[in-house]
Amino acid sequence: MHIALIVDEERLESEESLYRGICAGLIANGVQLTVVVPEPAGEVLAQEPDEIERIEIRMKVPLWMRRTRAHQVAGMLESGVPDLLHAMGEDAWKVGLDLARVLDRPVTLDLWAAEQVARVPHSRSSKHVAAYVAPTEPIAELLRQRVDAELVSHVPIGVVATSSVPSVLQRHDESIGLAIVGTGRDIVAYRAMLTGLSRVTRELPQIQACLELRGPYEHEIWRLARRLDLLGHISTIVNAARHRPLLRGCDLLIWPERLGVVRSLLLEVMASGLPVLAAKDPNLDMLIHQQTAHLVDEPDSDEWARRLRQLLGEPEAARRLGASARAWVATNNRLVDHVSGLQRAFGQVISGGAHAFA
Repeated sequence: MHIALIVDEERLESEESLYRGICAGLIANGVQLTVVVPEPAGEVLAQEPDEIERIEIRMKVPLWMRRTRAHQVAGMLESGVPDLLHAMGEDAWKVGLDLARVLDRPVTLDLWAAEQVARVPHSRSSKHVAAYVAPTEPIAELLRQRVDAELVSHVPIGVVATSSVPSVLQRHDESIGLAIVGTGRDIVAYRAMLTGLSRVTRELPQIQACLELRGPYEHEIWRLARRLDLLGHISTIVNAARHRPLLRGCDLLIWPERLGVVRSLLLEVMASGLPVLAAKDPNLDMLIHQQTAHLVDEPDSDEWARRLRQLLGEPEAARRLGASARAWVATNNRLVDHVSGLQRAFGQVISGGAHAFA
């Protein structure tokens, strides 16, 4: 089996460790792998296995250049034409669809957010799409309502659990570390969460929060934190995916938005044993109240404050929650299962999926 894995800049930026794991897993399973990635790839791909053929291209080009780019990529395939193309990222979808037309090969599209269901190629533009890969069952079900249900594969994202478990709230009388992770796109959610947090910091001034600050409302979120007198309790980072060890060293992860966005970062934190306080999101089936996380039903500041007090005031209960989440991820979100799920979906397409290719 020869697979071409096409990954755009956004996916490499946010899911570098998942990308590495998929590559290593597929190669270990005997898959011949070609990767098509943005130029310049730089240090992100410096540790790729030697067996990988890498092609670097411009992912964002004008519409009139897309066909030319596809022919150029086809001419760069030194190890032969792949059996299937797998595209991770919406810019990668475009590359994959263009290349599929030139090579007459099937392409599979990887999704990671509920909102993408409305943007997946369909009808004439999806002629070569042989499968859609969804990270959660609710997102897969949304897809089945939009495209042929037989083309939808549910493949949960997989992670590797750390060998060590964090010392959650061991010195909570002296210091409490919070990690706040999100896209910065739901200002209502941030307003409710930060308002609740501001009330709790008055009671627990030892709280220090690491806030992922990005997205269209990053300036509004910063001004909100300033109005709530939280700046003395907050430090910011631009991309939490680049600071995984820092997040795992906190006492609690806060996930304020409910946008149906799946990130391996959340699962990695859960797999490390860190407790999670999150907004209830029907599209994230890994968030189960009182089993893998404590959930806030509505963007309500009183509810956020109450849940925060509950977790921070009961260290043993917080540790049990983290341990329960760690066990759940170890059963349901293993990287080896993710790789085998992808490979199984690829095999079904190549051996005789819904569409036939020469």
